[in-house]
Amino acid sequence: MGNKRLCTLCLLILTLAGFVCANTNAAQSVEGTLTKPASRLGTLILQTKDGIKSVLTSKNVKVQRGQLKLNAKDISLSQLHCGDYIAATLNSEGRAFVVKASFDFLNGVLVKCEGRALVLGNDKRVKLAENARIFSRGGSLGTLADLKLKSNIACILNPLTGEAWEVYQTSPEPVATPLPSVKPKITSLQYSPLGEINTGDTITVEMKGSPGGKASFEIRHLTALISMKEITPGYYRGVVAAVSAISGVPLLGYLSAGGAMAPPMQAGRLVTIGKQVDSAANSVPSAVDIMPEPPAAKPITDVPQTNAPKVTPAPPPQAQIKVPVINVSKQPEQAQEMEQIVLKAPQDGAIIKSAITVIGKASPDSKVSLSITYTNGLMGLLKLSGNVAVQTVAVGKDGVFRMSPIALDGPLATKGLRFTIKAYYTDRTDHGAAISVVTGGRM
Repeated sequence: MGNKRLCTLCLLILTLAGFVCANTNAAQSVEGTLTKPASRLGTLILQTKDGIKSVLTSKNVKVQRGQLKLNAKDISLSQLHCGDYIAATLNSEGRAFVVKASFDFLNGVLVKCEGRALVLGNDKRVKLAENARIFSRGGSLGTLADLKLKSNIACILNPLTGEAWEVYQTSPEPVATPLPSVKPKITSLQYSPLGEINTGDTITVEMKGSPGGKASFEIRHLTALISMKEITPGYYRGVVAAVSAISGVPLLGYLSAGGAMAPPMQAGRLVTIGKQVDSAANSVPSAVDIMPEPPAAKPITDVPQTNAPKVTPAPPPQAQIKVPVINVSKQPEQAQEMEQIVLKAPQDGAIIKSAITVIGKASPDSKVSLSITYTNGLMGLLKLSGNVAVQTVAVGKDGVFRMSPIALDGPLATKGLRFTIKAYYTDRTDHGAAISVVTGGRM
């Protein structure tokens, strides 16, 4: 009887052990660095902490790839890159049915090469993997000797080891200073005064765009190109005198940087210059000014001399002059001009550590639309860009408007992302736009 109970207990233990093993195999996963492209049969060769491991994939395997801490995209097995860090989930047959690949990147100006390490600007140091591939600007495969000092390079990194598995040279020749990662552009162009402009007035033109460039403007049919001065990085200003009257002509702005020309931008308002008003023409005439002079007395000649008493002729009657009464109290009211929008925070060029908080000034009791976009300034597969928020806010009676803070979490926490904040009137022809460009520096 005792032996029978013992056999039953052993059978129960073996059954439970098999169930546990089956569930353990179903949830098994493998992680490591992809050392070779996926084979035609879907086999992945991974360098794991326990050595080289081959992983077979299932027929309907789901594959995703993306930059570390950012959203991944669905791809095919053939689009995986050597050096990607792979996390594969296996089914009960030991085949991967989910494959997630991640990578990181770093770009900058090549300062020097130290063996198998690249030193970039700001003391960034990148170690090359043993099987690292180096590409020229045209996309052809090269060697470490083909990398030119002071040229721009971009590195695809393994997020676990930090080693570069792919290096792209993005500028063909060495440059004294880093070339802009994107083509220069003008983000806003406006001029003042906002109201009526007369000959003799001074016109001030303000432009925002790529920093470190050469800016100029012209008023068509009135001026030649006029140079502008960069007051702060990316903010340019120029002045011109309104020398003659003109009606409804465009004001155009131009900007060049790094040997490239930005698309010209036209100001939102056409320029109209009136003639200078003569103050004497608008003065109220006095009675003395409009009263005619009395006619001069005609001399009397050839009058015979008599002893008759001298009669003094009566003076001529004075003309009744009506002085026109001009009512100067009822002058036509000028249309109230809306104030130019000013972004108080964050200031242009600021480094944002934790959250973007927008504060600005505009016309009291108006409405201002705010939009925030982001980009990493790269192109192709490395490009990251999108919209953060679009919101319309009410301006208080004190002329201040605010936007709720936007935390730099998730993808927005990537260091080096550039955020463009734009504020503008939606019900105004020139919008009165104000723009601020800041950089995320959380990580």
